[in-house]
Amino acid sequence: MRDTSIFIGLFEEGTNAVEYDWRATAFIATVAHSILLNGKRQSTLYIVTAEHVVATFMNQPTAVRIRRKDGEWFTRKFHHGVNWFYHPTDSQADIALAPVTLPHSELRLQLVPEEGLLADEEICRNRLSVGDKAIMVGISRGEDGKVNDTPAIRRGHISGIPLQQVPAGGAGLMDAYYLDVASSGGFSGAPVFTPNKWFASGTNGYYILGLIHSHRNVAGNPAIVSPAQKTKETLNHPELVALRVQHDMERAESQRAAEKAPTLRGDSLKDDAQ
Repeated sequence: MRDTSIFIGLFEEGTNAVEYDWRATAFIATVAHSILLNGKRQSTLYIVTAEHVVATFMNQPTAVRIRRKDGEWFTRKFHHGVNWFYHPTDSQADIALAPVTLPHSELRLQLVPEEGLLADEEICRNRLSVGDKAIMVGISRGEDGKVNDTPAIRRGHISGIPLQQVPAGGAGLMDAYYLDVASSGGFSGAPVFTPNKWFASGTNGYYILGLIHSHRNVAGNPAIVSPAQKTKETLNHPELVALRVQHDMERAESQRAAEKAPTLRGDSLKDDAQ
């Protein structure tokens, strides 16, 4: 479960070293394309985090950090910032995502398939309710304020479900879950899992309930969660769907061109002058 969460923040390249400022948590979602190419279905990877996090990143050098299988860190740098996409209709959803390429086979990274994001109809059908378990995995800081190398896991229960819009930090009213789990700086954008027994296996037996938006300003700092349905809707933003279709068309055209190209035989390469 820890391998789902990744670090996201800013960086500055100095003369002798690169300084990183890890601000928040993110995860990697994957969306399967609708067209088969060479008998395989292509997928696109997306960084997913909270919109209020990346609002402070605009056009600044941004980076994500992921643990490699060999134990070392892999860092993907975006020197000119990231082209983020937001929810197409709900300005309060607090979702930001961006396509990314990663050497996934080299990384200790648990991808979240689109099917692993809990949809509203599944919640209604399978009776998710107050009191069900919730687990969040995000960046934590030590007493010295430094980011710990290992994401923290915090467990608790759902204490409120989005039957109506609720006050959520500086975002005004939004659809959100409340958890009886304390959130803190760095957890923004962190995935929240539910092991509700009625659901089929999503990600290692868990579904993503949503991502951390912020916390309530009451005793215990209980977490506020933007529902996974909002992430699903953002992954299917019309512009992102168009980009996936364009990618498939270009790949299909390249495949057709390769199939039409003549195959050169060894004897056709002989010198005509002989």
